[in-house]
Amino acid sequence: LCPDGPTYHAIAFVMNNDDRRYYLDKCAMSIDSLEEMTGLDLFPALEDDIENMIESRFSLKDWNIRTK
Repeated sequence: LCPDGPTYHAIAFVMNNDDRRYYLDKCAMSIDSLEEMTGLDLFPALEDDIENMIESRFSLKDWNIRTK
């Protein structure tokens, strides 16, 4: 989660714990997707309207992640 002026950007990554090489663009997902996988609420202190907005989407461009 990164504040950016009046808004926020958020992104999650899931990779296996092994010695393979993973590309970030292939492992990226929304916070909502990660929360669904883990059963965790990652940002419970955020106001609900902000939390719902930032957790439902992600953009590789916001994080300067190139696609392979």
